[in-house]
Amino acid sequence: MARVIVPISLPRDLNLRIKKQVKKRGFASKSEYFRDLARENLDRVELEEERKKHPRFYAKLDRELKKGLKAIDRGEYAGPFTAEKAVKFLASIGSSKIKK
Repeated sequence: MARVIVPISLPRDLNLRIKKQVKKRGFASKSEYFRDLARENLDRVELEEERKKHPRFYAKLDRELKKGLKAIDRGEYAGPFTAEKAVKFLASIGSSKIKK
């Protein structure tokens, strides 16, 4: 993949904090650290956009996840989320992209 060099200017204290994170988190360089931050931020933005496009789906998914976490806390884990359960879940919220 072709690379583009993007020089940036940082305040000294921010640079020192970044250096510590690079070392602490095991990045090979500051560039690797910034690429990781950029990817993480872009993933977050894309997920936010996706959630806005499909609010009903994500609202139900959030509720189901919370119910599952509470069940785990109570020791009532019901096993893995199988493909069949996924299809049933998607059908319950009216997803038009279900493959049976």
